[in-house]
Amino acid sequence: MIPGLFIITILASSVITIFYKNHIRDASSRWDAFWLFLGLGAPLALVYGVICAITGFTFDLPTVLTALVAAICHVACVMALLQSLKLGSFSISIIIINMNFCIPIICSAIFLKEKVSLLQIIGIVLLIALIVFINCEKKEKTSNNNEETKEIFNDNGKQSALKWVEKNSYLIYALIACITNGLINFLIKTQQFFTPGSSSGNTFYFILYATEAVVALMVIIASLLIKKCKKNKVQLKGNLFLNGLYLGICFAICMYPQTKLAQLVAAPVQFTITAAGAVLFSIAIACVKYKEKFTIKHLISTICCITAICLQVIF
Repeated sequence: MIPGLFIITILASSVITIFYKNHIRDASSRWDAFWLFLGLGAPLALVYGVICAITGFTFDLPTVLTALVAAICHVACVMALLQSLKLGSFSISIIIINMNFCIPIICSAIFLKEKVSLLQIIGIVLLIALIVFINCEKKEKTSNNNEETKEIFNDNGKQSALKWVEKNSYLIYALIACITNGLINFLIKTQQFFTPGSSSGNTFYFILYATEAVVALMVIIASLLIKKCKKNKVQLKGNLFLNGLYLGICFAICMYPQTKLAQLVAAPVQFTITAAGAVLFSIAIACVKYKEKFTIKHLISTICCITAICLQVIF
């Protein structure tokens, strides 16, 4: 059962990542992303609402609070992710964002008192090094960026620092996406830790997606009214809504096994294996679909991923 849950989680989360990579240019402004949330949140809120109506709602404090915070984190994560991938270095953004698997592991160890063995720590560090290794850019680009950074900071202190932050804002967006994505996973685990069971889990997702849908609808209506008042052309983003609907299906497929895994395995096992599995899946896609050669880099990555997975289960 557990291997099957991991496979479904890895496949669904990888499809979601591919979607973001392929659709980062769809939203002409950051507010257009709320059409995604409307298409994602409204149908899922309806589905989970019907399920809860049949099985019963569980409106206890841990479930409600974690769901509301998760909704805020999810909105912040997607908007920051899209902005980061739009504005700056794709590979550096991916390195930062992919580190999100560390957040729930650290938080679970601190707040939920989950034990992390030495072998598991070695596996986590190995995976972090691998993510940097896979996505690192050429040295020339890095050195140019370093020279620009030195020039900016050697200019005029505070004003120069602000210029550097503005120029490299994608790094801040990537960090926000990393932290909020990691917090979502930790909140799912926290909710199942305090109030385990399918009823509370369904209520959690109902509140999460209903909150996203309501916020998205309010923002969309406000933006349309503002455009109308300014006599700008008002456009309905039907394509983004449909993309959100597609994303919602992927999220629904991904979240169910993820919730089950939160009940069955510790955070280091769950999130390290999921992250390593996603890397293996991306290598397979690159070689099979995009006809890339299986290089030494791919071989090293595969060996490191398998080693990281083994270190999580052998302790």
